[in-house]
Order: sequence, then structure tokens, then C-alpha cells
Amino acid sequence: MIGRRFGRLVVIERTNNTPAGAARWLCRCDCGAIHIAIGTSLRKRGTGSCGCFSREMHSRLMTKYPGKHKRTPKHPLLRIWQGIINRCNSSTHHSYKNYGGRGISLYPQWHDFSQFAEDITALIGSRPNDDFSLDRIDNDGNYEPGNLRWATDSQQFTNRKRRMPGISMGILSMGA
Repeated sequence: MIGRRFGRLVVIERTNNTPAGAARWLCRCDCGAIHIAIGTSLRKRGTGSCGCFSREMHSRLMTKYPGKHKRTPKHPLLRIWQGIINRCNSSTHHSYKNYGGRGISLYPQWHDFSQFAEDITALIGSRPNDDFSLDRIDNDGNYEPGNLRWATDSQQFTNRKRRMPGISMGILSMGA
């Protein structure tokens, strides 16, 4: 991979794998920025820049249609991303105890929304329709590459944390 070009990115060297085991590569963008990208995302043409391309396209759109940006629809992943950020990072969020409070976090590169949107689309595709939402395959795992899928409510229901009414975890761990 070293020396190969993917869009505006040229691979410089291999870096640490993601917690899920996906290969990550240090790349230099044509704009001069350094960017870490996941190998599969590079090869499947999901990641092609450090995010500069998206910013340029947005800037061109605003130049072409000045004053119209307030009516431009938001990215379809924006609300999903904002929800993840809030559940994992804001201790005042009503679901924090089930996410950030349990140690669930967002993959560090995905704190940049444009990188999150680019990678999600490359890794699992666009949201099939409004009946699907983003689901962590391993309910105890983080929001990270290799642990996400589009799932229906019923799929998410069967993937949630198991709770047994009236039985505490202490009793289960004492052995029978």
C-alpha cells in the first residue's frame, strides 16, 4: 500500500490497527494534511481525501447559491452522529448511563463529522430507508469500523443488553 494513491491521498506508512483489528494507514493529502485512513475504506474508494474535498464542494455550493444554504438539507447522517456524540460524551444526556457511562465511545477519527459520514458510507453503505438505524453489532463494543450495521428496530431489540428481572448480576456470578 505504501506509495499508492487513493484520490487525493498517498499512503506513507502503516500505523496501528483499529481496536476492531482493521488496518490503518498514514496518508498525505494533496492539500498537505496528514490523515489516517482504514485500508478497506481506501481500497473501496470510500476515503479519498482528508476531508478537504467535502469542504471544497460545500464552499462551491455556497458560492453558486449564496444565501440558499439555510434551505440546503442537512446530511442524512448528521442527526445520527450528533446522537452518538451526546450519548457517549454528555453525562447529562438521558441515555449516557447506557453508553458513555458503560465505556462506549466513538472511534476517534469520527469526531470529525465529514470523516464519520465518509467512512460509514464506504463501510456499510447509505441508510436503506427510515426503518433502519445505526446499530453496534457487539452491544458492548464501541462505535467503530467493523462494529456497525444498518438494522431494523426488531434486529436492534434482539441485540440489546440482556436484563433478567429480579436477578442481580452478583447472584449469577456466584456459581450454581
